Amino acid sequence: MKRDVLCGVRSVLLLSLWLLLVQILSSFLSTGGILLMGISHPVGPTPLWQWILAGVLICLLWLGMGVVAPGVIQLGIIGTAAVLAVWALLTAWMRNVPLLFLPQSTCGGMVRNMVQCLLPGSGLPLDKYRDLPMGCVILSATFGVGLLVRRGRRVVCPG
Repeated sequence: MKRDVLCGVRSVLLLSLWLLLVQILSSFLSTGGILLMGISHPVGPTPLWQWILAGVLICLLWLGMGVVAPGVIQLGIIGTAAVLAVWALLTAWMRNVPLLFLPQSTCGGMVRNMVQCLLPGSGLPLDKYRDLPMGCVILSATFGVGLLVRRGRRVVCPG
């Protein structure tokens, strides 16, 4: 019993550290990609195809990082969902660090622009202030899907 609890705590800590690594890596890559592609999304209008390209690339990075996550992270579906939900809530509340959470804002902006383009008169309350929370949910779910893909490789908790 004690071994299972310690293994679970270690898995939660490792998953949290892995998410932090993914967040920092995707922030650096997003900033570099935005500079290379000439996307002016923090300061001006950007064409829809650039939003989609940037958002899809960020989602693929998070999916890939979920697939290559360390094998010792063995929380199960419910534990992983709980950690990812907490991660999404915590990152959604961090509005005063925009450069660190640029990937989430970009993915949320992609969804906002797609909805506004496809449903121009829908009356949905979408604005740039909802980009970060939408992106947090999207990227956490994408990372979780990557973990589910990886789930086929079972590693027993050593101890």
